[in-house]
Amino acid sequence: MKLSMTILIVERNPIVALDLSEMILSRGFSRVFAVASNDEARKVVDEEGVTTALLDLNLNNWQEGVAFATHLIDQSNAKIIYLIGDETAVDLPKVMRTNPISIIGKPFVDEEIVVAMRMAKSYCYDFLS
Repeated sequence: MKLSMTILIVERNPIVALDLSEMILSRGFSRVFAVASNDEARKVVDEEGVTTALLDLNLNNWQEGVAFATHLIDQSNAKIIYLIGDETAVDLPKVMRTNPISIIGKPFVDEEIVVAMRMAKSYCYDFLS
């Protein structure tokens, strides 16, 4: 059985979003959507469904990012990977309540993203088994 993952990137920096999209696509994932706001992200969730989301936790404020992640998990059982620029600006225990696959600091290296994506894929396969 081939699993088709739908990956959502919510990142305000268009260069980072493009780099992430290209890197993920080059690793064999085929359905990647990159948006710059939670409102745009909600449209993707409603229209496409999402299995994995890479969320810029500091997009507006970390509370809004956690609220959106919770909505996403409730809507589609998506696996969450947070991207974070300043870990001192968030309440990590509250962030961890969303059970993210990973929290990756910026700047990141591609392999950190690849490992998190593989973990998300593994969880998706386990869910279908």
